[in-house]
Amino acid sequence: MAFTAFAQQLPQDPSIRKGKLKNGMTYNIRHNAKEAGLADFYIAQRVGSILEEPRQRGLAHFLEHMAFNGTKNFPGKGKSLGIVPWCETIGVKFGANLNAYTSIDQTVYHIGSAPLKREGIIDSCLLVLHDWSHYLLLEDAEIDKERGVIHEEWRTRRAGMAVQRLQEQAMPKVYRGTKYEDCMPIGSMDIVDNFPYQDLRDYYQKWYRPDLQAIIVVGDIDVDKMERKIKKVFSPIPMPKNAAERIYYPVSDNDSMIVDIEKDKEQPIVLCHIYQKREATPDSGKNSAKYLRDNYVDVPFTPQSDLELDFLKRCLSIAYTDSVREEKGGTYGVSVDFGLDKDDKPNAMLKISYNADPQRYEELNPIVYRQLRNIADHGPSEASMQKVKEYLVKQYAQASITNDYWSYVIWHELDDDTDFDRDYCQMVQAMKPQDVQRMARQLLDAKRRIEVTMLSE
Repeated sequence: MAFTAFAQQLPQDPSIRKGKLKNGMTYNIRHNAKEAGLADFYIAQRVGSILEEPRQRGLAHFLEHMAFNGTKNFPGKGKSLGIVPWCETIGVKFGANLNAYTSIDQTVYHIGSAPLKREGIIDSCLLVLHDWSHYLLLEDAEIDKERGVIHEEWRTRRAGMAVQRLQEQAMPKVYRGTKYEDCMPIGSMDIVDNFPYQDLRDYYQKWYRPDLQAIIVVGDIDVDKMERKIKKVFSPIPMPKNAAERIYYPVSDNDSMIVDIEKDKEQPIVLCHIYQKREATPDSGKNSAKYLRDNYVDVPFTPQSDLELDFLKRCLSIAYTDSVREEKGGTYGVSVDFGLDKDDKPNAMLKISYNADPQRYEELNPIVYRQLRNIADHGPSEASMQKVKEYLVKQYAQASITNDYWSYVIWHELDDDTDFDRDYCQMVQAMKPQDVQRMARQLLDAKRRIEVTMLSE
């Protein structure tokens, strides 16, 4: 799909019912009968650790934990079940289909594969989202109990995952001078252990509010009826007066490449992350053709660029398997992954992993970069392109019947109304080697480029 084909406003997916309540909350609903009798419920918040004040480091993540420890309608006391016990009565297990995550820029809560055996289950799932939005109890005793849980999570992560420690070391160097240099969601354990109760309540009341929240429901549901329910349940949630501005913090440019090498004796494999920065853009400006045109050199968050990065990942994987085997007599588990971030930190990321003895880094690294440079200079082979196209079309046919897939599509469409499912298979078939070549060139451009390598000491 050529970018010139976009109208001034990007096309929306007609299969997704979208709306906005008077209090600013948005909702997204899609019927999917292919997972009969099941539905997924989300509340997505444009709120994360980037919004913490210094005295609140770690409280965005702490608050996510507290969302399961008592709410207005699910207090978990006496005969009133808490959220986790109630979900387990309908077969939704905590950690599997009931979960949440906190990142730097967002927090998402999810009830997955809820069985729609009776209307009351739908009503109760919406009531859980309602309570997550605005009605956490945040009681002193529950906060104190959770301090130890968070501290143990921090200890376990650092003890068992060298990559966690390496990321903490790399962040201040990669994001020096910006808000991102010290905002890992796990936070400061000194603050987690000692913060006053009111600090957590202040963060919650300031940032958990309708204009920063979206309800997503996908599944075997009646869309009209679900829309009426959402309006009834969520419209009364108040929007605070004089609400604080949700700032989207920029990342400063670097005219030359930033290279950071982090070492840890317990890091088992070599990880190489290649990032490209882009300028911060308010959400209100991300859904126009002008944004795509002006920011294409900065890898915008669009269906086309997402697909190009996916093609690059897969073409590189094919090239690495062939070239490393040919030159070194084995593949050594060289693998590639990618990410295209819709937030304002570095948004295009290629992650290359060497599942080999870290001592082989010096001999494998030139091969890896030579193949990336080869695609940037000449593009991938037609044979590789055809192999990737066949795989992606097959993968789409399998994935597009699931609620998970449509939740993913909706999540990518939040705020900018870009249709990530529209004509997907046609886009795959229309992809050309020069499209992938252009993406490789962007990732190798020294301006705004960052390389972080993690390996054993």
